Amino acid sequence: MRTGCRLGMDSHADTCCANEHAYVESIVEGITVDAVPFDETIGKAEGLPIVHAIYAVDDPVTFATYLVRICNSIYIPHMKNALLCPNQARAFGTTIEDTPPEYDDLSRFAIIAADTDNTTFPLQRYGPTAYLHVRRPTENELNTLSPIDVTEE
Repeated sequence: MRTGCRLGMDSHADTCCANEHAYVESIVEGITVDAVPFDETIGKAEGLPIVHAIYAVDDPVTFATYLVRICNSIYIPHMKNALLCPNQARAFGTTIEDTPPEYDDLSRFAIIAADTDNTTFPLQRYGPTAYLHVRRPTENELNTLSPIDVTEE
């Protein structure tokens, strides 16, 4: 849990997906969903809960730690990595610049939170996929840091 996972930008997804590295802040009561992957022949997962999930993000330059809250995520604890639906974040006002800089000179290749000071989280790449490295927050971080919302509650 301390090493974390990738929060991949997935423009094919219609909803964010949280995994076991997330701190589940709350479960959206009375709602479950069935998830079908990109290829229906793989099968589907049924009766999955919707959660508000919190991840910790460590800034490698400033050594600051931030908490990011991703509301209304499908909770799939056995997934190796988590998914952020860029359009779900954009609908909330979060800026997702996931075009690599070598293809767009103006791209900041980052997530820019819709908060008042435009907190920026630089993205990394795993092959063609842009991602943010996240991990489970500690008890102390949950008690002392305020989460930055990336999607709407």
